[in-house]
Amino acid sequence: MDFLMIEGQKTTQEVWERQSDARAVLAVIREICDKREYAILRDYFIEGKVMEDIGKTYGIGRERVRQLIRRVRQELVKRKMMKQMPEGNKGLRGIAG
Repeated sequence: MDFLMIEGQKTTQEVWERQSDARAVLAVIREICDKREYAILRDYFIEGKVMEDIGKTYGIGRERVRQLIRRVRQELVKRKMMKQMPEGNKGLRGIAG
């Protein structure tokens, strides 16, 4: 019932499009990363964990987590799936709505 929307609320179509975009981005991440890297990125982008906590969980440094995130963002920009590289861990959450 999009006609009963409150100002600033997303339409059903907008939500669907953003979820579709998120699925496409996750598919690319699965394609270019191994299982461990995918788990690290999932923890960062989807779960919203901070780099330090992720590093402790996987036995790697915060800097290695940052490098992995940067590599994936660059690949998404290269594939024109992102117009800009979002900062922080709200990147995919922003796409997913």
